[in-house]
Amino acid sequence: MPTLREVEHSLVDALLRREDGAAVSYIVDDGIAGAERLAIHRGTLVGGLTAVLNGVFPAVERLVGAEFFAGAAACYIEESPPSCAWLDVYGDSFADFLTRFEPARGLAYLPDVARVEWAVARAANAPDRPALSPAGLAALSEAAQAALVLHPHPSWTLVETVWPADDIRRFVLDGDDEALAGLDMTPSRRWLAVHRDAHGTATLRRLDADWAAFVRRLLSGETLGGIITAETSPAHLKMFAQHLAAGCFVLGEN
Repeated sequence: MPTLREVEHSLVDALLRREDGAAVSYIVDDGIAGAERLAIHRGTLVGGLTAVLNGVFPAVERLVGAEFFAGAAACYIEESPPSCAWLDVYGDSFADFLTRFEPARGLAYLPDVARVEWAVARAANAPDRPALSPAGLAALSEAAQAALVLHPHPSWTLVETVWPADDIRRFVLDGDDEALAGLDMTPSRRWLAVHRDAHGTATLRRLDADWAAFVRRLLSGETLGGIITAETSPAHLKMFAQHLAAGCFVLGEN
């Protein structure tokens, strides 16, 4: 007599890896063969998860077409099935998967587009948390300000790309084929700060290398007093103020 765990594992193998094996023997035919029942459930499962991925990566789907995307999604689902029931967090490794997906080898920009789309989805679905505001910072004593350790808001992500993935995504979703065709596709490192604004909309801000490095330092675990000193450049102070006003930081503990 198999244990419940053994039955569950056999069903996972059947539904995700097409290894019907023992699972068929646990199913009562009742007019429909066990293998056919598994095929029906497999189609429902893969179709549902493909729809989830399509909702997160619409620009990727439009770039490659529905058939290609469905094939890539099926391979990804088999390799990386959901690890929890909250499907808003499913797809976090899809961009990395695309870098290894042989049929997409000629689309070098595709993983970067997926990284931007994942950051946008993360911004939309991340839990809320009170952000440090300019007024909240100003209300603290100088010593308390210096001792602050900043963490990124749960909706905030710094995305590094090689391709102009933010422009590709925007032009594809806007259906602007002319702008897409005229886009400079010369590889060049780019940094995007993605964050959910006060209206619940994901915003994308392109940073240069210097500003990206400064933002990383702000979130490195170092105290604010150790980062912002009398020698801090006006440009970095402006960047800090912009991110603070946008609600990008929450307080950590030193």
